[in-house]
Amino acid sequence: MDVAVEVSVVMPCLNEGASIGACIEKIKDVFSREHINGEIIVSDNGSTDRSREVAHAAGARVVSEPRKGYGAAYLRGLSEVRGSYVVIS
Repeated sequence: MDVAVEVSVVMPCLNEGASIGACIEKIKDVFSREHINGEIIVSDNGSTDRSREVAHAAGARVVSEPRKGYGAAYLRGLSEVRGSYVVIS
């Protein structure tokens, strides 16, 4: 039986390879501590570093947005949410 996603966290990303893994781990810690069934969506905005790989390895779902800018990245991430509640990070 699939458990419904309660909370979706959407994070825009552009060349955040050095920090995105730690951010994702902190969100996962909150989900665990508060017993929240959540998902983390990283909306990559054309990173040229290892941001995508780091985010995926940390457990996030990574989507790509070729249009530049935070707005475009957020809209792409928001189009992927499955949770009843959304947190924009």
